Amino acid sequence: MGETQIDSVVRQITDAFADVLLEDGISLREADVIDDYGTDEERAAARRRDVSDDWQRIPDEDIEQYSSVLCFMDEAGLRFHLPAYMRFALRKYRESESMSADFTIYRLCDPEDIVRLLAYLTEDQIDAVRMFLNTCLEIGDDYLDVADVPLALRLWQGDQDAAAKLRAFQNERIAAATQLVQELTARGEGQLQSRLCEDSTDGGQNQGCRLIQRAGQESGIREGQPDKSSVWSRRFLLLLSVTPFAGLGYVLYFRHREHGMWWLLGVAGIGVAFVAFLLDLRRQRRDAE
Repeated sequence: MGETQIDSVVRQITDAFADVLLEDGISLREADVIDDYGTDEERAAARRRDVSDDWQRIPDEDIEQYSSVLCFMDEAGLRFHLPAYMRFALRKYRESESMSADFTIYRLCDPEDIVRLLAYLTEDQIDAVRMFLNTCLEIGDDYLDVADVPLALRLWQGDQDAAAKLRAFQNERIAAATQLVQELTARGEGQLQSRLCEDSTDGGQNQGCRLIQRAGQESGIREGQPDKSSVWSRRFLLLLSVTPFAGLGYVLYFRHREHGMWWLLGVAGIGVAFVAFLLDLRRQRRDAE
């Protein structure tokens, strides 16, 4: 797709949402606080930091960082932020590693949200959303997850029968993703990802690998990184094991230096503790690689 066509769609989005204000809708960082079960005071503090009068002033960096906040916004919040996220998706879908583009598509493919927004947005804004989804569909699976888009477009165009089919299709994908996460947990993400990517065809390889990575992100799994609980357990055991050496070394060196060669044992005890921590640090770096 040519850049001029994307620019045309961005212009349509900009014109349709030009005068939209946040008003009393949920703001960007406020939605993130809601996601973290924050207090009313934290929501108010976050809201004061957000753009509320001109969605075009929302920085791309904020959109990249807060990829999933659209899930926690009301209609007014969605109306204000959606154009910024749609514009970002069209302009940055090739280069950004953020999931904001995909999450924007997911939000516009959710049957309940579609029904809410059809009753809340103007006709021009609805047309801009349709054009955005059509454009994402043309971009294709290599860069964006558009599996839900055809059914979602039918619902955006008023076909109410598509709502049940869309929800059933999404439930099947959720079930498949849940099973995939369980397999990743049991077998290790790196091994399974390599096997599935090698076995898939070129047409489905990118999407399959992306779904595996996305499942890993949702479940807290990272390739090449140990589980956080196991890391802290290992560090705690290490601390317990080296503490006697360090303590004994301290006593022998600083309390009994005047008694013959006891200080050598003290230096050895402190050295054992120091070497143990160096080895653990080296292991952490190797795991990160």
